[in-house]
Amino acid sequence: EHGGALGGVVSVITRQGGNEYHGEIIGYYSGNKLRGTARDVLRTNPDDIMIAEYVNYETGKNLTLYPGKDKRHRYEVGFSLGGYILKDRLWFFGSFLPVYQTQTRKGVFLSEPDFTKDYNRKYYEYNFAVKLTAQPFSFMRTGVSIVNNFSKTRGNLPSQRGTSSPTDPTLEKYGYDYPNYSGSAFADFTFGNNLMINVRGGRFAYDETNQQYRSDSPRQYHSGYGIGIYIPPTDPRYRPRYWQTHPRIYETNKYLHYKNYANLDITYYLDLYGEHSIKAGIEWVRQGEDVDDKINPDYPDVYFQWGRPLIIGGVNYGMGTYGYYEVRGSQETGPFGEFYNVYNDRWALYIQDSWTIGDKLTLNLGVRAETEYVPPYSEDPSIPEGFKPMEFDWGDKLAPRLGFVYDVFGDASLKVFGSYGLYYDVIKTYMAAHAYAGFKWKSAYHELNTLDWEKIGWNGYFPGETLLIYDWRHPSFESTDPDLKPVSQREISFGLEKQVMENVSFTARFVQKHLRYTIEDIGVIVPGVGEVYYQANPGYGWSRWTTHGGKFDPKYPETPPAKRDYYGLNLSLDKRLANNWLAGISYTWSRLVGNYSGLASSDEYGRVSPYVERSFDNWAMSYTKDLELVDGPLPTDRPHNIKIYGAYTFPFNLTIGTVMNAMSGTPITEKWDILSTYWFPFNRGYYRDDQGNLKRERTPFLWFANVYMEYNLKLGKYRLNFNVNIDNVFNIDTARRLYDYRTLYQLDVDEDTILSKNWDLDTPGVGFVQHPMWMMKMSFYPPISARLGIKFIF
Repeated sequence: EHGGALGGVVSVITRQGGNEYHGEIIGYYSGNKLRGTARDVLRTNPDDIMIAEYVNYETGKNLTLYPGKDKRHRYEVGFSLGGYILKDRLWFFGSFLPVYQTQTRKGVFLSEPDFTKDYNRKYYEYNFAVKLTAQPFSFMRTGVSIVNNFSKTRGNLPSQRGTSSPTDPTLEKYGYDYPNYSGSAFADFTFGNNLMINVRGGRFAYDETNQQYRSDSPRQYHSGYGIGIYIPPTDPRYRPRYWQTHPRIYETNKYLHYKNYANLDITYYLDLYGEHSIKAGIEWVRQGEDVDDKINPDYPDVYFQWGRPLIIGGVNYGMGTYGYYEVRGSQETGPFGEFYNVYNDRWALYIQDSWTIGDKLTLNLGVRAETEYVPPYSEDPSIPEGFKPMEFDWGDKLAPRLGFVYDVFGDASLKVFGSYGLYYDVIKTYMAAHAYAGFKWKSAYHELNTLDWEKIGWNGYFPGETLLIYDWRHPSFESTDPDLKPVSQREISFGLEKQVMENVSFTARFVQKHLRYTIEDIGVIVPGVGEVYYQANPGYGWSRWTTHGGKFDPKYPETPPAKRDYYGLNLSLDKRLANNWLAGISYTWSRLVGNYSGLASSDEYGRVSPYVERSFDNWAMSYTKDLELVDGPLPTDRPHNIKIYGAYTFPFNLTIGTVMNAMSGTPITEKWDILSTYWFPFNRGYYRDDQGNLKRERTPFLWFANVYMEYNLKLGKYRLNFNVNIDNVFNIDTARRLYDYRTLYQLDVDEDTILSKNWDLDTPGVGFVQHPMWMMKMSFYPPISARLGIKFIF
């Protein structure tokens, strides 16, 4: 359904042993020699921000210094084996597939053009799985399994742009060891012909504590217009834009994620006005995090904004002689990072009935209820024990599910089906950490009055008048709307499936998905106070005007409800495998519209910060320049999508298969930077051309094809399999985006000016500078690549 999905759950059935021994020896290889030339990259010139250019870091296009093509090698070699320990009683299956990947890059440095060096990054994965299955009694089947995905990295690579420092210590010392494992157990009981009891339980854990390097110097990053507007490149203090001493380095004392779960369900079969399959169950999930992760306050992050004034929330705080700089994580600002040790529990009850009436109609009726909460992430001793800043009870998350299948002629040649359901999201702890004091972030902004930037950040040296100290994550447990509704979506679908001929079927399906509520940190203008962030449902409760029972100042337009509506019609024709071939074609017409792009924000190019995206950070984000509601095609809307697939096995044991996709481009929406966020001045799906005309256009139509081939060589009762996967076999290089920010820097516009509607980019004092990359193609589809494989199957 493409852009229609709010989220989902993937269930995987793992392999298990049987009463015969079977196994595989497996090997895969991919590398730079099996990949085409990298695509051109759109960028602003590091020495002159007003120049937009296409460069290629592999071919050297428009570059004097470039690293060339990285040398990459990825090897996956392992085996699997399954069989029995006690025939008909105890079985085993195990697999081991380690991964070894190396990447070597020629380091080039704009700050030291005569220096080059090869740098290496090595990546390892130790993947293995073990599963034991037993049937101690005829009515009982049990099993346990362990899956391990331990990974580690050694070394780092300099930026292809040449903006890294050759003295960056992370290039040689960076690395980590990340344990990652899950364990589970189950027991299935079958009593007679009509009763089944299933018990499941397990644990998943991921530990990111073991970092190989800790910082011993401040991070200094150059932005704004660049220091080049004040000194020539020959000056030893000169650095290009985007240059940094090293990437951000956290002192990770602890970073553990885990999830424990257990569930019990009972299935009962009976005849009562038809055949019933009734299942009822209970589920418990505990997810927790234990985190102590921060910047070393002796070596903070320092960001230089050369030639730019400090503008936050539409307020211009001025600048020093050469601009301003921002400091994070110093002794002055306090810690920058995450500090918490918390968990939350989620319980669920569910019951469902698959009821077959006669020989033609089957009804699926069910309901699910959940309860869950968010703990406080603060260590403040004044917080009462057991306090829960966000909590949903059983009645808050009551999800009915209704469905039917009707076999029109009673011979499965024509089926009509439909469904209705409410689906609730699981609370994301990312939001809680940022809203309830788990993540701490204050920034200090100082005048930049010296060109000797190298000294700033060392030994507590922060010269220049302080322009502002701003708390970007101010905690408040009184900021959550007490009438908060959980995130939920309604889905309605119906369709038909027709058997056209033997092994050929036609399916038509229509689906409509409607976002009922979402949760966001909403910027609310409180009378006499100013902007305050509340955890609320946009368009409801506290996000509304004070005259409507909320907290929003009626001087400003009211926060609208979050809207994300998907309509899709899918038509498909599928030929199942028979006579050595299979094939299919499908067409999907869809429309995805609204003002809210989802838990992963496509407005921010895939930022994953659920419940704390930018979507409602300011009232102006929901309104156009003419103060009309923002509503239109969302960034992942692709109205037309065609998929063709097929495979054929030749008599000499060669199989060739392909999947081809063709789809509409995505809408182009002009953005401006105001009030410290992005803004859609002409609504979604519109941009203004140089003649002042509003246009509706999309990115180019996209199509690509992937191919899989395998050859099976029979060696008695064994087989030797050679295979190759080829992605983008025609090497399509279509641009998937056009750069849609018209403004290079934040406009100097306050809220009263926006309310007046009497202003534009050419209004004096607005400070408009057009971005040199405006409406240029970018994000080209990746080049052709291949992976080789070999299997020995016994």
